[in-house]
Amino acid sequence: MKRLLITILACIPMVVAAQQSVPVQSFGGIYITNPMSGLSKIGLTMEYGRRNKSWSIGANRYMGYYPGWQGFAEMRRFVGAHPRSHMFIYSKVLGGTAYYDNAGAMLNGSPVFNPFDSHYNYFSRTYTYAGAAEGIGFLWKRRRLLLSANFGVKYAYCFHLSGSDARDFKGFYIFGPGAVPEANFRIGYSLWPQR
Repeated sequence: MKRLLITILACIPMVVAAQQSVPVQSFGGIYITNPMSGLSKIGLTMEYGRRNKSWSIGANRYMGYYPGWQGFAEMRRFVGAHPRSHMFIYSKVLGGTAYYDNAGAMLNGSPVFNPFDSHYNYFSRTYTYAGAAEGIGFLWKRRRLLLSANFGVKYAYCFHLSGSDARDFKGFYIFGPGAVPEANFRIGYSLWPQR
């Protein structure tokens, strides 16, 4: 009985360690970000992972309101113990440019407004911003297919934003590149096949 108790007590730390460790082998992938919402944002991401962490770099192209480019570097820490699907916590630093004009409409890259309106003060500017994001997500792997979805919060700071511009730039933080809620869906190709 004493041997059985010692054996059980000796195995408990190994069982706990096995549950906490993630059996993720080295992997790498290339992702297309948000392929379904190609009208507002689309991007490309490259990822390399080892053990229970992965690192990725990428760029997103925003279209529509506040168009521009956003580059980012992201780190993921995987939790869970399933070989094909992993929950993760991510942290990201980002930066980019956002274009804004108050014309309201664009036609072939040129603003559309009434030239006979003498009270209309048209302007356009490109702003630079930087920020960070954190959240949770899920990665599913099957042979060479990678699917990833994540949701989190983002903070972005826009440089050289004056008082009058800030009033017109509110949408940047609501539905533009600096939007506080962040959601991404990625479809990827694994450079190393998964079982």
